[in-house]
Amino acid sequence: MSRKTELDDLIAAFDRRIHQDHANRERIGCLGLHALITLAKQAASPCSDSLLKHIRNCAVCLDELKELRLKSKGPS
Repeated sequence: MSRKTELDDLIAAFDRRIHQDHANRERIGCLGLHALITLAKQAASPCSDSLLKHIRNCAVCLDELKELRLKSKGPS
């Protein structure tokens, strides 16, 4: 198994776990779209530590961050 496949499997497992255990449909504690956009553009943003901690417990923000990162990469 290649390193990329291992990493992809790990990310997929993390994604499934967050969605199972931390759906957060009520958006409790979410820091907002602006914070996610900033994180998607610069991982070392001032709010990145608290935002990353929140994303580990919020499937909604995780999904938005993934979508923002895909959009920022542009067409392949």
